[in-house]
Amino acid sequence: MEILSYMNGIATFFISMDEFLPLGRASLWPFAQAIVDRYDFKAAGQASQLDGNAPDEPTFQNGQFEFAAQTTPVLQLRFSGNRIAVNCSRTDQAEAFFDEITEYLRSEFSFRQSKRKISVAYTSAVVFSPGRRFAENVQVFSDLSKVISAGFSDMNQEGDFYLQSARFAGVTKLGDQLQNSSFVIEERAGRPNGTDWLYSLASMKTEVHVKTLERMHERLQTFQSQPT
Repeated sequence: MEILSYMNGIATFFISMDEFLPLGRASLWPFAQAIVDRYDFKAAGQASQLDGNAPDEPTFQNGQFEFAAQTTPVLQLRFSGNRIAVNCSRTDQAEAFFDEITEYLRSEFSFRQSKRKISVAYTSAVVFSPGRRFAENVQVFSDLSKVISAGFSDMNQEGDFYLQSARFAGVTKLGDQLQNSSFVIEERAGRPNGTDWLYSLASMKTEVHVKTLERMHERLQTFQSQPT
């Protein structure tokens, strides 16, 4: 299995602006220009101007910061009443940027350290190549594909079918709250002809996401090696 691209790594930190903003301040807007200047964001505005929602705190687009001795893109930084969401290519980058910007705001503008433990939710997206068509080596899916193909043959529509996507859903605990979590694998839209590229989206840290894909790949190899 080969990772081809880290597309998104979103870390959402659940922290109330009431305890994060400097005492006596009601909004982050007075500090927006300083954030744009420091991290070279190309756009800033209310999310209502950017994605159709309407929170009262700013959202920043396309900035950068130094991480692991490299200039690292920040795709989006979003503040709302009870959370701060950071979108980079990987979730470890998003976590590092959260640490960087919150330390900057505390040291320069007297933003406050939360006295409560901050819960964090993750979403990551990667593109990978499994080395062969997804689930081709799982006999049960191969058999089901043949049944589906036979159904179309009954209508004089010949064709071969295969498993194109899989979605797993569950409820996980985040702090003292329950949240809906998911793990999706599907064909990469617009992939070059002849490639087996897949897209995966999961409610996980990037490193855990990749490790889970590797474990799934190993399990599929086990299915492949079993006699049918």
